[in-house]
Amino acid sequence: MKRPFALVGSVYLLAQLAALSFGAENSRILGAAGAGAFLLSLLFRQARKTKVLPCIFATLAVSFSSFAWYTASFVEPAAALDGEDVTLTGVICELPERREGGYRYVLEVESIEAEDAPHLGKIRFTTVNPLRVEPYDRITGTFGLFFPENGDGFRSRDSLLSKGITMSGFLYEYEPYSIEKTEEKPLYFYALQAREALVRSLREQIPPRQSGLIAGIFLGERSGISDLVEEDFRICGISHILSVSGLHMSTVAQLLLYLFRALRIPRRGSALLAMAGVFTFMAVTGFVPSVVRSGVMYLIYLMGMAVSRQADSLNSLGIAALLLCLANPYAAGDVGMLLSVAATLGLILLSPRILAWCRARYEPLPHGKRLLDAAAGVLATSVSAMIFTLPITLLNFGSFSTVAPLANLLTLFPSTVLMGTSAAAALLHLVPLLRPLAGCFALASAGLAEYMQQCASWLANIPFASISASYGFVEFWLCGTVVLACAAAWRAGKRLYRAVACCSVLLLLAGILSYQISMRDVVRLGIVGYGESLEAAVLYNGRAAALCCGEENGAGVISFLSDHNADRLELCLAGEREEAAAAALLERYPVGNLILPADSVFTRTFSGSLEQADAVWNSRGGTKALLFGEFPLEYCAEDRFLAAEISGLQVLFCWEDCDAAKISESWRRPDLLVLHGVPQNAELLQAGLAVIVTEEDAPAVPPVLAAGVCYAGREGDLLVDIAPNGEISLRREP
Repeated sequence: MKRPFALVGSVYLLAQLAALSFGAENSRILGAAGAGAFLLSLLFRQARKTKVLPCIFATLAVSFSSFAWYTASFVEPAAALDGEDVTLTGVICELPERREGGYRYVLEVESIEAEDAPHLGKIRFTTVNPLRVEPYDRITGTFGLFFPENGDGFRSRDSLLSKGITMSGFLYEYEPYSIEKTEEKPLYFYALQAREALVRSLREQIPPRQSGLIAGIFLGERSGISDLVEEDFRICGISHILSVSGLHMSTVAQLLLYLFRALRIPRRGSALLAMAGVFTFMAVTGFVPSVVRSGVMYLIYLMGMAVSRQADSLNSLGIAALLLCLANPYAAGDVGMLLSVAATLGLILLSPRILAWCRARYEPLPHGKRLLDAAAGVLATSVSAMIFTLPITLLNFGSFSTVAPLANLLTLFPSTVLMGTSAAAALLHLVPLLRPLAGCFALASAGLAEYMQQCASWLANIPFASISASYGFVEFWLCGTVVLACAAAWRAGKRLYRAVACCSVLLLLAGILSYQISMRDVVRLGIVGYGESLEAAVLYNGRAAALCCGEENGAGVISFLSDHNADRLELCLAGEREEAAAAALLERYPVGNLILPADSVFTRTFSGSLEQADAVWNSRGGTKALLFGEFPLEYCAEDRFLAAEISGLQVLFCWEDCDAAKISESWRRPDLLVLHGVPQNAELLQAGLAVIVTEEDAPAVPPVLAAGVCYAGREGDLLVDIAPNGEISLRREP
């Protein structure tokens, strides 16, 4: 075998992915089957000679068996504490994260005050108020524990387990708890301190709008990035810039090599020092799976330089994937690591061919080849990475970006420059005598960050910048392209590859056209709330409206509208406590009509945003309007209900503090009832179908409320399509 580690690493990773889907019990059976197949393959001389089949079967046996053993030994015993209140003692092992409504910490559990308590390892818990702790302080308190929920795509439970976190929970802050300072700190503590100092240094020099993005690009610290900017980057297909991966490791390694060679340090010494720098950067950015994968690859590359050997890229990738999977059988549950591996594989296998094809096109030109080489390199990198990561992107995010090649062309090189300038600004600012020099680099970093945000915002608003996998044609287009590509690979003809590319584009365009035709006059209602907040938007013949903005930041509505290529809101209805979400929508979209509750704080806090709306209305005493000029709509802010008649069907939204007795008789028997909690006097309502937005598994619902009940919230977005004839179809979107 020419590349044994490439084979073993890829098979091990794919087996772990399969194990995540099949579960521990089936993995145990598959592990035994792999072991039997390995022994059987040894009976055949040809198999023993080539070693490929025995190697594959042995790898499968080890991968499935290790997954089953780890699950039975650590995951399932920890799950026994689901829903329990226990007293724990442990040390904080990561920097805290600021989240909506609270703070998040990772605790490495040392002891549990319970009989026959399992080994928990790490748990992630939340608090409402910040704790006065620093990494590796010891805390003792009462925690409510729960086993993380799984969703669609790459599931949240597996993602946490990939980081060694077995349980989620919350600290009972109203009960006594103690915090003890520890004297001995591991080396990782100083890496975390360095990360905190660098982020603080950037924030002291650069305004929040730019420093948040810079910290995300430089260190993967995304807490300072607004949801709007993250959404723009996601739509443009450049979210990888905000996660430390191969791009960052390559930049760090090359900058260190240039620096050490400029100091006239010999090649081998430069490589060894760069290895130390890469490892330090891995520690500062948190040793997450995607960081470890790219870091191991560059450590192998630099080691090859140190010993005057050329590292094989595929073997290096296989070694990195194998080490991650051996260390944690749930490593494949981290979508960042999977995207990193897939993108790197695309760079190795496809990028050189795309680059060669581009160079052949402009080779006859007498001038400008260096500039064209740089552009072709970025194009080859982005296209190859996009192709190889497309299945993962569709499965996990439910959409893919059509502007990703252009977005990468415009932002990839500036992001690498920004890493260098931001590193210089952060480090120089920490030395008092060098702070004036740091200001120059900070100014350059702020300019680059603003440029990248403007590029992302502009590209994200291009029609069909992102195509949602909820469009029925996407799966057909992807499968058709894969079949055509396999056929071309089998015939190995260059002309066939060109034909495949042309056919793929034609399939995509035909799918978009057919989708537009099939959705003509169909109203799509997206219920995208997540338990504590009801968010809903409606689409109709390329027009959009936000009916329920949510009580947080409107991220659910914005994501839904972006995935469906909305570029303007004809109506934005903001209820009580929804002013902040409405402001976020106004920042993103032009709005025709904005309806606000009476005496809204919006007019005082976000008065500048009101200029973005064509007309602003007050909902005092109730509001009646025509949605899209066709569908009657009635909203009562005081009584907390919203009613609309769409294609002959009545749709009623009720909040928990709504009193059904105050709803007029004509709206009490809707065809579709959307509830955020169960309203008062709910027995007066009777619907054909009820959709309940909740965090609970099955809240108490009066049996006469609806003929059918389904739930939205943590299970994913709910899409309700209402045909012109009044027929309703439901589909859940991850």
